[in-house]
Amino acid sequence: MNRTKPQVDRLHVSLIIPVHNEADALPLLVDTLQTVTASINACDWTYLFINDGSTDDSLAILQALQGKHPRIGIINLSRCFGKEYAVSAGLAHSDADAVVLMDADLQDPPQCLAPMVEAWQSGSDVVAMRRIDRQVDSWFKRCSAAVFYGVAGRLTGEVQIPSQVGDFRLMSRRVVDVVNALPEANRCLKGLFAWVGFETAIIDYKRESRCVGQSQWSILKLIKLAVDGFTSFSIIPLRMATFAGIAAALFAVLFGLFTLLKTVFMGEPVAGYTTLLTVITFLGGIQLLAIGVLGEYVGRTFMEVKGRPLFVVESVAPPIVQRYRPQLVDELESCAS
Repeated sequence: MNRTKPQVDRLHVSLIIPVHNEADALPLLVDTLQTVTASINACDWTYLFINDGSTDDSLAILQALQGKHPRIGIINLSRCFGKEYAVSAGLAHSDADAVVLMDADLQDPPQCLAPMVEAWQSGSDVVAMRRIDRQVDSWFKRCSAAVFYGVAGRLTGEVQIPSQVGDFRLMSRRVVDVVNALPEANRCLKGLFAWVGFETAIIDYKRESRCVGQSQWSILKLIKLAVDGFTSFSIIPLRMATFAGIAAALFAVLFGLFTLLKTVFMGEPVAGYTTLLTVITFLGGIQLLAIGVLGEYVGRTFMEVKGRPLFVVESVAPPIVQRYRPQLVDELESCAS
């Protein structure tokens, strides 16, 4: 059932864009966003960039762009906290009726903004974008993504993370408020967005190539992100370690009985060094695996009880013109150009 949206002339939508060493992409991104959002007359747009400890000229370029485009806001974090926390900073500082999360490399096509807004205005609180073509990604990234979504669907239990749906999405104000209220420090946003729920529309799109540069997601970062997703929303890995221990103990009992019976009734000697080494190595591996899984959960508990803030903001430069004043924004942009 469709709900009544706030009664204002123009709804405010904020684009939340984390930035880490994307200096070359930013001018093209802003130009493209200006062109696309100008054609969506139903909304008043602002662009909220979160500088996540960039070591190149990203911050300087953003400041220069803000002088020309008053719709741009800049949140400058004190260091690199990571994409999950940069996005969290953007959500915490946005007061828009809806937000759109997107990357700065133009792999998330701005042309999708129009159908996303249309789905939102039709009653969906979340509009998630599903990638139907990832040929622009490397073979390893495509395979690892398929494994992650496949395993996540089985490990996360009640929280079902939609397959091939990343951070590119639109969320209404009340969804953002719920996400901002979640206190955990170990953040897997894909899981948090799925946990929040609300009415969700899914739109298929083709993922584009990066406009410039190369992806900054290394293999280790992808593995860490996957582990965060698995352990943040399920205790199934702990149960799997328990089941592995039970299976190993049962195997040891059965193998011991088999060896005893074979020795008593067939007169064969008990196998020596090779059998013993194999069994000890197998049981040692099971024990180390269980300790490692337990250590992941203990470590996350340790990080949570510290109560540290998710991020530290060094400076904030909000959009010069606030919501519902598009004519004044146009005038300022004309003067700047």
